[in-house]
Amino acid sequence: MSYLIGIDLGGSSIKALALTPEGERLFEQQRSFDVDAADDWAKEIRTLIDEIEAPQGEEALSLGIS
Repeated sequence: MSYLIGIDLGGSSIKALALTPEGERLFEQQRSFDVDAADDWAKEIRTLIDEIEAPQGEEALSLGIS
């Protein structure tokens, strides 16, 4: 199935969304990260992407980060 991932990196949390090209939501989650731990935000983004892609059985068509 074709899908897209959007990531919104905030000051202390990350929002993730996966959508089909038609706009059907496949995944939506918000997760906090430790602002005092070096690169914790990057680890959390990687975990979220893995959680989205694993059930789909394939990588997303595209990934947008803001």
